[in-house]
Amino acid sequence: MQWDRLLASMAKRDWSDLHLQEGLKPKARSQGRIVDLETAPLGPGDTLAFIRGAAGEKAEPILREQGAYDFATELGGAGRFRINAFYADGKLAVAIRLLPTKLRTIEELGLPLQVMELVMRPRGLLLVTGPTGSGKSTTLAGLINHINSNSQKHIITIEQPIEYKFETKRCLVRQREVGRDVADFPSALHQALRQNPDVIVVGEMRDLETTRTALSAAETGHLVLATLHTSSAARTIERIVGQYPQSEQDLIRMQLSNGLIGILCQQLVPRAEGDGRIAAYEFLRVPPGVSHLIRQGQSHKIENHIQTGQKFGMQLLDDHLARLVGDGLVTAEDALRYANDPEKVAEKLHRLEH
Repeated sequence: MQWDRLLASMAKRDWSDLHLQEGLKPKARSQGRIVDLETAPLGPGDTLAFIRGAAGEKAEPILREQGAYDFATELGGAGRFRINAFYADGKLAVAIRLLPTKLRTIEELGLPLQVMELVMRPRGLLLVTGPTGSGKSTTLAGLINHINSNSQKHIITIEQPIEYKFETKRCLVRQREVGRDVADFPSALHQALRQNPDVIVVGEMRDLETTRTALSAAETGHLVLATLHTSSAARTIERIVGQYPQSEQDLIRMQLSNGLIGILCQQLVPRAEGDGRIAAYEFLRVPPGVSHLIRQGQSHKIENHIQTGQKFGMQLLDDHLARLVGDGLVTAEDALRYANDPEKVAEKLHRLEH
């Protein structure tokens, strides 16, 4: 299998993802939907040949030992790709994500402009959340790019694998890849605290120790940016607190109330005209009132706080979805499909019609 031609074709046709598995036709994700490619099913050895071509011989022993292997590769003229090789139904499979080559600005991403103020703060924890494929990595890259362009700081990123590469502009940017430069996320975070950073970027808060260290770093004078797989601000807080034993949860709520400065949740929704996808956002700033709710374990009240904080740029994901429908950018059907509370969105859309 000519792996480079396959990746070049992916970039040319603007597929966001490509899936390979022996015995099946290659499948692409186009405009958010999975489609079969007009080609023969992959034969024995085709998937392994792709992995060898894209990653070299180093991938096979890790695949055999761990059952999966994450890496990124770059193809001149086509772009950069994030690749996960794994086993499914006893056969090798590959999931490939095309990474945009151009870093987008906060304005181009359509982010609430108040996010600019948060990423320029000297300390605190800012979380970017959403399901897989919702554009978290692209948003995180845009935030890093904004810091890199507008301040003079030392930024350390911890990723698996490195997805976007950053040139040093006004900041010193050091990108560390788990599995290549450091053993794991917790070790990288502990080491980063001894490397004189101003900003620490954690590709994903995957485990309790990483979460604990990230919170501590945010409390002790660093700006920490990280991602989670959660769909709303309230669920993000519940997810973090729920990682800890019951005996520690009050302490963690206190740490969160002191360190958390904002949560940005996002979904990528198909555009109404069928040309690409558009991001819908939920945005929470953490003023004293929200800090109090976190300390008291009343995260269920955060939704009301977001609704009353619109003048500070806060918004619920469902409210943004309803506005996108009103502006003709997404369909009502898709807004309901991606909503956290479809019934409330349906009520909002009904009011818009009348």
